[in-house]
Amino acid sequence: MISLRFLLCFIFVSSVYATIVSHDGRAITIDGHRRVLLSGSIHYPRSTPEMWPDLIKKGKEGGLDAIETYVFWNAHEPTRRQYDFSGKLDLIRFLKTIQDEGLYGVLRIGPYACAEWNYGGFPVWLHNMPGMVFRTTNKAFMDEMQNFTTMIVDMVKKENLFASQGGPIILAQIENEYGNVMGPYGESGKAYIKWCANMAQSLNVGVPWIMCQQNDAPQPMLNTCNGFYCDNFVPNNPNTPKMWTENWTGWFKQWGGKNPHRTTEDVAFSVARFFQRGGTFNNYYMYHGGTNFDRTAGGPYITTSYDYDAPLDEYGNLNQPKYGHLKQLHDVLHSMEKTLTYGNISTIDFGNSASATIYKTEEGSSCFFGNGNENSDATISFRGESYVVPAWSITILPDCKNEAYNTAKITTQTSMMVKKPNEAEDTLSTLKWSWRPENMDNFLLKGKGESTQTQLFDQKVVTNDQSDYLWYMTTVKFKKRDPFLGKNMSLRVNCTAPVLHAFVNGKYIGNQHAENGKFNYIFEKDVKFKSGHATISFRGESYVVPAWSITILPDCKNEAYNTAKITTQTSMMVKKPNEAEDTLSTLKWSWRPENMDNFLLKGKGESTQTQLFDQKVVTNDQSDYLWYMTTVKFKKRDPFLGKNMSLRVNCTAPVLHAFVNGKYIGNQHAENGKFNYIFEKDVKFKSGRNVIALLSITVGLANYGAFFESKPAGITGPISITGRNVDETIVKDLSAHKWSYKTGLNGFENQLFRTESMSKWSVESVPFNRTMTWYKATFKAPLGNDPVVVDLLGLGKGTAWVNGNNIGRYWPAFISSENGCAAKCNYRGPYHAEKCLTNCGEPTQRWYHVPRSFLNAEGDNTLVLFEEMGGNPSLVNFQTTRVGSVCANVYEKNTIELSCDRKPISAIKFASFGNPDGNCGSFEKGTCESSNNTVDILTQECVGKEKCFIDVSTEKFGAPDCTESARRLAVEAIC
Repeated sequence: MISLRFLLCFIFVSSVYATIVSHDGRAITIDGHRRVLLSGSIHYPRSTPEMWPDLIKKGKEGGLDAIETYVFWNAHEPTRRQYDFSGKLDLIRFLKTIQDEGLYGVLRIGPYACAEWNYGGFPVWLHNMPGMVFRTTNKAFMDEMQNFTTMIVDMVKKENLFASQGGPIILAQIENEYGNVMGPYGESGKAYIKWCANMAQSLNVGVPWIMCQQNDAPQPMLNTCNGFYCDNFVPNNPNTPKMWTENWTGWFKQWGGKNPHRTTEDVAFSVARFFQRGGTFNNYYMYHGGTNFDRTAGGPYITTSYDYDAPLDEYGNLNQPKYGHLKQLHDVLHSMEKTLTYGNISTIDFGNSASATIYKTEEGSSCFFGNGNENSDATISFRGESYVVPAWSITILPDCKNEAYNTAKITTQTSMMVKKPNEAEDTLSTLKWSWRPENMDNFLLKGKGESTQTQLFDQKVVTNDQSDYLWYMTTVKFKKRDPFLGKNMSLRVNCTAPVLHAFVNGKYIGNQHAENGKFNYIFEKDVKFKSGHATISFRGESYVVPAWSITILPDCKNEAYNTAKITTQTSMMVKKPNEAEDTLSTLKWSWRPENMDNFLLKGKGESTQTQLFDQKVVTNDQSDYLWYMTTVKFKKRDPFLGKNMSLRVNCTAPVLHAFVNGKYIGNQHAENGKFNYIFEKDVKFKSGRNVIALLSITVGLANYGAFFESKPAGITGPISITGRNVDETIVKDLSAHKWSYKTGLNGFENQLFRTESMSKWSVESVPFNRTMTWYKATFKAPLGNDPVVVDLLGLGKGTAWVNGNNIGRYWPAFISSENGCAAKCNYRGPYHAEKCLTNCGEPTQRWYHVPRSFLNAEGDNTLVLFEEMGGNPSLVNFQTTRVGSVCANVYEKNTIELSCDRKPISAIKFASFGNPDGNCGSFEKGTCESSNNTVDILTQECVGKEKCFIDVSTEKFGAPDCTESARRLAVEAIC
């Protein structure tokens, strides 16, 4: 009896705090009330636990009701039945942080995510299970999917986090965007979706389940819409409300691509039109995009930054005016909640894409005036009043009389973000770097004939990048009467060196460097050559005396000195900042090589097969790196050896490095979205044993499409050696050779990136522009609380760690194309991913986020870089990002808030009330201006304050004589 009473009491107490979440054809209902719900996606692994409270708080202050997130299967179960919910992966802590802020949660379990996340969130071990096919009626897949989904649900239930338990989660999602790719799966795809629905429903979470982009979602699943616009979306059941699970606030970025931007006006237009046409749930994808730390970026080629042009930028700063303009929209929509969810709906079509939608209840009416015309403003006459609605905009009138909001009229500030140097360092000059090369010394510099050859070698092969400098020297002899000497002569060099200096007979003839991202150029200079050196026979000995030189023999026998033979170093003088001044100095680097001897010289791996395997099969995605190695033997008189020979590799690896007999022969990477290419280089093989070592590098696995798990990665072949002469070509196919495989690199296995690593590093002769090299430096944490970034300009491609935390892949050497960017972006008209691009001709990503929680506030911090392609770390530096200035361009009869994000406004750079021209950062006075001094007024009201509110009116600024245009206030304030 005691146990029964306790049970009854427990059930009663639990039910008191439970929230009943349901739905009808108009809206999601919470405790029986229809709700207008505004949600934003924040992915917990793309930030840090220390950032979560601030991000979620800003979401709430921005007018959100809910936070939405995916669950990332491969992050939580990287190895089958071994789970990780620590640190950034602490899903329960994230959900409780949402609860602490008083917001709802939307949990998209999937477990397929897409999300530009590596492999769409699926673990690669899943792909490697026997007989596995993803996302269809495949028993092995369904068993694993059900196991993970059930585990997540049980975890969340255990913490009472579903709304039915009194928690914040009001919606859960199963599968994701399957309808987009369902066709190729045929009847099995339809059966799979029914199984998903039944499996989800059996978990008894007590809240509705949603399926996005799934028009045939079985009941009781709620089908929802994803896209740039969802106003025309119609649910598949009259009892399902009109819901938008992904309103794309911008777009993702790919290596080699430009920066995408979706205008504030267009995002607001899409939301307002969705609610005008009956929508009641809108989720922004993304509200905070964040960072693809470690190897989480998908694609392939998704960048480390996942900023997404979201209302909160990658670092958590307010992206103004997008954040503020949407906040105002949210406030207006919330004020109309009852009317929008219970009112009778009627529409008026005014023609030319203009319309009015009226929501009417017994208490009153609310109106939307829409103008979908891309070019012309609309004048709408309604109930005896006239309203001008700009092109491609929505005006909202909560009382059907007074305009409260227009999507094209921005009355919030624009924040101009700046990067500040690290003031924690005593001197601003560079970080003090140590470094170490990826060790290729044994095979590149050892042995006969490697310092003198009858061919030109790639600089990396000869120098092992022990220095930026390599002398290529040769001797050319001309007889006195050589016909060459009587002509105008020039030296012509086809060059891929970033910088070239040339000397002839000790005289400097010029230099040239690569420009505009073109590292293949021709250097040509006129040169006056002379007849050759002299050979002197004296007392039975022979002495070569170079032209225009003197040889000195103190004993008339042994040469002690020659004026043309310089044996002392050449010092390259540079200008250094005065370290006594308060300017930052450079990082001091140490370095060490990546040890590749076993792979390059021995071809020794972990497993051997007589076929080429997909990289996912071998690595299980435990590393970006996979060595493919084989040995080819030629007899001394093999006909191949007498021909011009090349190595040809059909490749699906995003990046490939190739070595033959320990010598680096080149690299290639996918471009323009084409991940299947042919690498071919001339190679000189030798008689006997030849070792071919190919390093395949992934840059994120495919994350979208039907059967995307089967898209090849790595070296799929064929691989062949081709021998050619004038009339014959012989091809030797190596695809079925015995291939040895090795996952990863030694430096990763030995954890050189760990702060406490005991490996030996060198501080001497730090090499630049060297492949496969590790670098290390220490630095002080920047002062203050502003977000920290590291500028990696000058580096090639690789991975970076701060205090052992992997901040992601870097690739600043990948330059976007020169074309495709517009000087001005027109918000009018439908948005697409190629509209409003910026950053043409620049590195796709230069700055990389270093969360404050990764740093030691006191003492030293350690930066470690693994450089694959060769780069110069001397330019690397740490900065903070903050608001540098704020701008506004606001029409009369509005109030504008200027805020420097918790920092004081220091000055008013520009202010004009009338018809000013230009944009933020380049405002100019127009043809009319108010009589009062606008700058003085704003200086008095704003300078020294963290924020100020300005009433844009003639009462404050005076009446300008602007008879032909609406009066506006343009202002730029310095923070």
